Amino acid sequence: MRTFFLVPTRRVVTEGGRASVPIRDVAAIWTALENHLHLIAQSPDLPVEIGSFKSWSAKRLLDVLQEQRAERILKQLAFYKKAHKTGPCYQDWEEGSHPEQIQDPAMMPQKIEYIHQNPVKRGYFDNPVYWRNCSARSYTGKTGC
Repeated sequence: MRTFFLVPTRRVVTEGGRASVPIRDVAAIWTALENHLHLIAQSPDLPVEIGSFKSWSAKRLLDVLQEQRAERILKQLAFYKKAHKTGPCYQDWEEGSHPEQIQDPAMMPQKIEYIHQNPVKRGYFDNPVYWRNCSARSYTGKTGC
């Protein structure tokens, strides 16, 4: 089994400040922001797991947008759909992901710090435990998503 640091990008839906994607099913270390997701995941078949996660979250995103009649956002997602795609009418995730293999145990704390500090670097909070959509909360015993 190989462990990867992944940065799939595009949209992550939040409902009432809580992530609506099953992030914990895929990864133990993660941060979900309004337009991208960072995670550390390990699986015997990681590409299949990430594909399944992206498919589920895309369907959920579209369900929420359609329920809320978010026509402007749906038009943007339709605009970004790749011309060669024959499936859905919308493009909500970018193609692929940007994995980096964690080479040794010394690299792991660096990646965890990077992931957890992402909301802090964006100026949302001074401490990552205040960001509800982040595994940093579980490190202090607080409830996250």
